[in-house]
Amino acid sequence: MRPVPITGVDGGFLYAESASQPSTVLAVFSLDGPPVTLPALTAHVAGRLHLVPWLRQVLRTVPFGIGHPVAEADDVFDLGHHVREVTLPVPGGAAQLDELAASLAARRLDRRHPLWRLVLVHGLDGGRQAVILLVHHALVDGVALRTVLERLFGPVPPTATDAHEEPARSTAATRVVAALAALARVIAGLPRLIVDTSRALRAIDRRRATAAVAVPGRDDTPPCAVNRGFDARRVTSRATVERARFTDARDATGTSLNDVLLAAVGGGLRRVLGPDGLLPDRPLTASIPVSLDPPDTHSRVAGNRVTTVTTTLATDEPDPAARCRRISEVTTEALAQLRAGDPSLPARWLELAVPAIAEPAMRMWARRRRAQPDRADYNVLVSNVRGPAGDLRIGPARIGAVHQSGPTFDGAGVNITATSVGDRVDLAVLAHPDALPHPAALLDGVRAELDRLAAGTPPPAP
Repeated sequence: MRPVPITGVDGGFLYAESASQPSTVLAVFSLDGPPVTLPALTAHVAGRLHLVPWLRQVLRTVPFGIGHPVAEADDVFDLGHHVREVTLPVPGGAAQLDELAASLAARRLDRRHPLWRLVLVHGLDGGRQAVILLVHHALVDGVALRTVLERLFGPVPPTATDAHEEPARSTAATRVVAALAALARVIAGLPRLIVDTSRALRAIDRRRATAAVAVPGRDDTPPCAVNRGFDARRVTSRATVERARFTDARDATGTSLNDVLLAAVGGGLRRVLGPDGLLPDRPLTASIPVSLDPPDTHSRVAGNRVTTVTTTLATDEPDPAARCRRISEVTTEALAQLRAGDPSLPARWLELAVPAIAEPAMRMWARRRRAQPDRADYNVLVSNVRGPAGDLRIGPARIGAVHQSGPTFDGAGVNITATSVGDRVDLAVLAHPDALPHPAALLDGVRAELDRLAAGTPPPAP
């Protein structure tokens, strides 16, 4: 059995990583019920390790960077390295928990070990506890993380009993041989890839020529304060709203839940940036992930099967309902253009982006972003994901809110994630403090805009 490399899409999150740009996915869970001890949490995770193979796997590099890293069993795996505890100082409020979470998300995970960590947090006011999960984005996207959380904290699924199988261990020599063989296969498929890409680009051009609305490109993204942020500092904030507020807004505007989220974020940014004169005249743009999994996929525990589209946040529109409808039109067209081509093409090209090529390219890209801070591909990242289903527990303690956030990037300093769980939506912002000093204010604005969208009320006077 040959060593199995991660994909080029997964590897991209490794190659883009730097001291100021960790590719860490952050999740903060509240706990309700009897207190959880560190030994109890450790025992709980130990009993579920076989359900999520990458919990015990380390990424081995290929010599000379000629292939993507290989995931295989960690021969010196130490669960104590990954499951830890922290006690917050008095008074243990939400702001202190956010400060701890942001500081953890700002650190790169140690690649000598499996790329995850679980931190049990004591000392919250009222005797409460929380759990912070850190995992490298190279290992999971939103769909995979949902399954991981269900396997770690939900009822043990009977279909997961074979998940303990490990990939073959390898030597440097076998990794080189496997990488060369993989690269040869990719190069052999390059003529077909070029043909498929040319065909897809022509199809997208035909779609654009007849589109009723324009989809923003890089030149349409205005310079904005939210694109500041080129160091390792992070801030975060969390909020929970009733799902009914989203569905009421959807029904009132005749759009989708995703459109409502984008409109509320756009309105929230208007509220945060406008009073300080930081809101550009041109509308801000958002990069949104689009899953490439079939709709019924719900068993994957690893990997990234996503692409992205860019859409408008219509921040030049003061009326929230009109903003939502414009966002809906533009996003619908962006997705149509994506489907007109071939959404799998970026992933196929990234198989060629082995570390020897990708890492220098990423460093060059980062230098360009720092040298040209007003040139951004998009202004903010906005994700809308389905959270884990069912009753999640650690022993008798029940997991309540599930606040997740993906990483920010140099020159794209704000990441907003909405996680739908049952009858609520858990909102989280991770940001550079230079881009968004007070992320809680943005979430306050998002909630206020949701209320206006749901009620169909006019916008506040400027």
